[in-house]
Amino acid sequence: MKLVLAMIVCSALYQECLKPHPMPKSYSNHYDCMMAGYEESQKKLKEIGKEEINKYRTIIKFVCAEVKEHKTDA
Repeated sequence: MKLVLAMIVCSALYQECLKPHPMPKSYSNHYDCMMAGYEESQKKLKEIGKEEINKYRTIIKFVCAEVKEHKTDA
């Protein structure tokens, strides 16, 4: 199983979300993907900054989605 982490930034003020942004790294289990999601969310909140977060009531959601691996014939 291969999982990809996708981050979703939303404004509670405007009730809108940006398109999900898939992160470049993939994960082999749900736990590692979830831990990365919380860590990346915290990094993004710090990057955006307190003023903007409060102004737009920013919410960061994330999802760990399974990626279908394509098997090739050798």
